[in-house]
Amino acid sequence: MNQSAPNRRVPRREYSQDFKRQVAQQSLSADATVTQVAKDNNIPEGCVWRWRREYAAGKYGKPSEKVSFLPVGIATPSEGAGQVNVAADVDNAAAPVPNTPTSAGYLEL
Repeated sequence: MNQSAPNRRVPRREYSQDFKRQVAQQSLSADATVTQVAKDNNIPEGCVWRWRREYAAGKYGKPSEKVSFLPVGIATPSEGAGQVNVAADVDNAAAPVPNTPTSAGYLEL
């Protein structure tokens, strides 16, 4: 006689609102795909699609925005100031770009 295990229902996994928000934000980034985000988080693609819709509708609240500041210093113009090297193409060739002073001065990064 064949005795098999009784059919037991597997409980559904529950995810926090923060996790859903994070997954939705990951899937909305320019270099991510829904498939890859689902695989990375070990969840079905359907969940990611649903959470994206719910995120767009504001269901997960306003995302927390962490602001970070970079240190900034003010320096006096020095010799050679007035030109900034900017990568002009894929080969990282630099082309000089003149700084454009304004009435309040200019910011050199």
